[in-house]
Amino acid sequence: MISLRDGIAATASRSPEATAIVAPGRAPLSYARLLSQISYVEAALKSLRIRRAERVVVVLPDGPEAAVTLLGVASCATCAPLDPRCTTEEFHDHLTRLRATAVILPSGGSAALADVARRSGIAVVDMVPSLGMEAGIFRLCGADSSATGRDVPQDENVALILRTSGTMSQSKLVPLTHRNLQAATSRVGAALGLTPDDRYLNLTSLFYSQGVLLTFSSLAAGGSVVCPPGFSARGFLEWTREFSPTWYSAAPALHQAILTHARGATGEAARPRFRFIRSAAAALPPTIREQLDEQFRSPVIEAYGMTECYPISSNPLVSGAQKPGSAGLAAGTDVAILNAEGEFLSTGSIGEIVVRGPHVMPGYLNEPSADAFTSGWFRTGDQGYLDPDGYLFVTGRLKEIINRGGQKISPLEIDQALLAHPGVSEAVAFPIPHATLGEDLAVSIVLRDHASTTEEEIRSFAASRLAPYKVPRRVIFLDEIPKSAGGKVQRAALTRRFGVAARTETDRFDAGPAAASPGVHDVLRAMWADLLGVESVGIRDCFFDLGGNSLLAVELILRIENQLGKQLPLPAFLEAPTIESVAEAICRETQPDAWRELVPVRPQGSDTPFFWVHGDASTWYLASHLNRQQPVYGLEHQSRDGRPAQFATVETIAAHYLDEVRSVQAAGPYLLGGFSFGGTIAFEMAQQLRRHGERVSLLVMLDPEFPGSGMNSDSVSNTPPIRTSVGMLAHCAPSRRETLCRTWS
Repeated sequence: MISLRDGIAATASRSPEATAIVAPGRAPLSYARLLSQISYVEAALKSLRIRRAERVVVVLPDGPEAAVTLLGVASCATCAPLDPRCTTEEFHDHLTRLRATAVILPSGGSAALADVARRSGIAVVDMVPSLGMEAGIFRLCGADSSATGRDVPQDENVALILRTSGTMSQSKLVPLTHRNLQAATSRVGAALGLTPDDRYLNLTSLFYSQGVLLTFSSLAAGGSVVCPPGFSARGFLEWTREFSPTWYSAAPALHQAILTHARGATGEAARPRFRFIRSAAAALPPTIREQLDEQFRSPVIEAYGMTECYPISSNPLVSGAQKPGSAGLAAGTDVAILNAEGEFLSTGSIGEIVVRGPHVMPGYLNEPSADAFTSGWFRTGDQGYLDPDGYLFVTGRLKEIINRGGQKISPLEIDQALLAHPGVSEAVAFPIPHATLGEDLAVSIVLRDHASTTEEEIRSFAASRLAPYKVPRRVIFLDEIPKSAGGKVQRAALTRRFGVAARTETDRFDAGPAAASPGVHDVLRAMWADLLGVESVGIRDCFFDLGGNSLLAVELILRIENQLGKQLPLPAFLEAPTIESVAEAICRETQPDAWRELVPVRPQGSDTPFFWVHGDASTWYLASHLNRQQPVYGLEHQSRDGRPAQFATVETIAAHYLDEVRSVQAAGPYLLGGFSFGGTIAFEMAQQLRRHGERVSLLVMLDPEFPGSGMNSDSVSNTPPIRTSVGMLAHCAPSRRETLCRTWS
């Protein structure tokens, strides 16, 4: 049995002083010293009576110590790296599933994790870095040897146990034998043409397959590895300048973060050259590939692999032989495509990608693996096809395919279509439950710096590039997309966060609270069903999750007023757009002293607030079509629900409203607007502000009334009255909008 140690020993024999590992702030570690440290780890574990087949969990932060510890433990026992950010519950679960003998923790690290291990009868070994020595030199101490020697399954061939990312379900434990690792590292080295002159900058955590296996592959080729303390877009340029790596590998999300920082830097330091850049873990969007080409002027190759069988394919480095969008050619392994019946498909046909070779795991740990294999082929669970030249194209994850009423949608296709939008930095499509379709399509969007767009604009952009059934029902703007430490997007987390939980028939048609009349529920159900085109609606179904949008919301509120004689308070609908909540609001007796004229329609945003007078439902409709960074407030007259008016004249109403406005914005410039009589009041508010020396940058009046109080068309810059509609203002082009909005200097 050839182990990882044997490869290190061979290089140390040929070139003992060759650099193996470097790290910020540390002296380089030679191959001779690396071999010595591996021998030290073997001796330390042997002194604790830890046998070759026993399992040692390693919970260390990224850096040279973690890399050398993994090498040392995997050479003489079974090494199981774990994310140091795990909770005590996750840690206990991992130890239980592994039936671990010992755990290596950083000295002075989490006392809670150490306590969990000791209470489970597992030896705790402290890793103490020797900071004054080369990168990766440390001591192991503090273990209670009486806790070792547990009865564990005997398999001396297993070197590593890695966890799958678990983006769609619970993670699985993947045992990799020494034979698997030897095959994997040799295939990575051959696909990338690695030599002793190469230096790999590791940006992926060492408890993930990409980080640990690419590190091992670089050392197996006799090259060197830069081991920084975790990923940092800011540190990337510093590390490339200090260590001159010849290549790095990352997921698209990390590439995007690197590009964002590099574009803000200046000089040649912002444009380091590499022999090549590798992208894996997810499909590389064409826009990111183009930006990498432009920024670093280095070949970008796309590759594909899984924890269970790493690597699977890689684009060749030979100029002109790459196919953008492809995962490349098989990396020294057998790759085929199967249909649902287990039959091999011909070139160009889409099916499940299956793999066979010596680098494929023997089977999952502690659970049946029969479904993972078909006649010796490992079923990846990914969907794709092979082109006539043998290049593999991955079209999506089978479990991630969205079934929208029988129409199958690959979220990757949606992601890539929306990434072409100039204002979109990241786009991730994901499924949300739907009452009649089963699943519907949503997308989360992260905008580029200083970019702005709306949900309707994103949907229109998608409609120009995708089939109608592929246009997202919901568009959700986020500051950050949830990702794993390896850079993979967590679609399941988005579904859990934004999806509507499935409901039983009883749940969907219960009578609701006693305060709301069942007749009101029935009327609202009929409105919902008619407006949204659905057959059945539950009282807790979200209006927007069922397909509602801004136009339909305005129509709904108008119907409620016409059919039920009740003006639904705008904030009540925005906060809880369900039949249950709307019915409660309609039937609830609102107290006059609970009313406040200023309604925060959208208080978030960095731009100057816009105040809209007497817009009712149109205030929200207008807000939904403005810049997302534009705060919007509504000013509603207190007599609208039959309350006695406190202020009788335009001047006193305007003065009162200005007190409300100043509670949000103490000084100008101010942005004001109003509808009908609200336009008249907005005009008077502007006049009063100007008399007090305040600046009004924008005044918008839609269908304003001109009572006989001195206000006339000559007062508005000697122009005719502005008469238009909310819809016209929301949808007209910017140039046309300027003619509808009078700017005051």
